[in-house]
Amino acid sequence: MLDMSKIITLSIILVVAITGFIYLSSAEEPATEGEISEVVDTRPADNVQEIIYRTAGELTDVTNGETVRGIETLANTSGFARAGSAGETFIVDAEFKSLPDPSGNDFYEGWVIRRGDNISIVSTGRLEKEEGLSYTNVFTTSTDLLDHNFYVLTLEPDDNDPAPADHILEGTLRTL
Repeated sequence: MLDMSKIITLSIILVVAITGFIYLSSAEEPATEGEISEVVDTRPADNVQEIIYRTAGELTDVTNGETVRGIETLANTSGFARAGSAGETFIVDAEFKSLPDPSGNDFYEGWVIRRGDNISIVSTGRLEKEEGLSYTNVFTTSTDLLDHNFYVLTLEPDDNDPAPADHILEGTLRTL
């Protein structure tokens, strides 16, 4: 029969051995030169909500082939905009294809418009340039603007005038 001190010693050895095994089996190999060690957080996000798009539409060139502020749109310049919500947040996002870079300090700006007797024009901000000739416009607000169902892309001079300038693309956002 084993005495109490031997039982305690064997128990400690067993606990250390199990702990070491668990540690070694869960440890990742360090990244070697040229490799990237990736850590992935698999915990679910608490505040992510699905975007529910309610309107969408194609955006077409309205320049009639004319040069506007030093740029000429290409034959395939176009865009697509959609609007919806995620919880209490209203979202507009637009993507543009083959949009030429503006000249000098000019920039592109998006707008959503409620037409009719109670007209309202809201800037969705400057477009962000993606890779190549691709631009995007993502706008969020706590104000429901789903009744603003017309999207306009303008080419703006950097003159601190908040009014929309030269129209490049336009389109109606239709209910989905």
